[in-house]
Amino acid sequence: MRTKANRRWGTAAMAVCLLAALALPAHAVTLDGVVSNIEWANHPKTDLIRLHEQSFCGIQDAVLRHEIGLGQAKVTFGCVAHAAGVQADSPIGAVLLANGTEIGRWQQGVGANCDRENYSLRGAASLAENANDGSYNFELEL
Repeated sequence: MRTKANRRWGTAAMAVCLLAALALPAHAVTLDGVVSNIEWANHPKTDLIRLHEQSFCGIQDAVLRHEIGLGQAKVTFGCVAHAAGVQADSPIGAVLLANGTEIGRWQQGVGANCDRENYSLRGAASLAENANDGSYNFELEL
């Protein structure tokens, strides 16, 4: 038989679960190459190359965000960058390093190259329609 105390505890437990669910991100990032403000808004942001810094590779600025998969052994990176002359078939991509050692690389049109015994790497890139400013996005899932 349920007592008033049991019902209160049950109601409190349900409220805690609901609040915990609301605190989690509404959805995981979709690996589509589009780093949208809506999808990535609550993810940590790091400036990789600030506007007008020397990058030695033609990239004018770059911002990186990341998401650590809840309950999954994966991390997703989202990068927004600008480089003059970037087109839909440009070799957009990245090399991933851990302690100075390459663990993987991904390039649009080529795909992933990594230690497949220890890692899985997927990616996607996109350019905004009529992106005359050289802006592009890519997402990587490791």
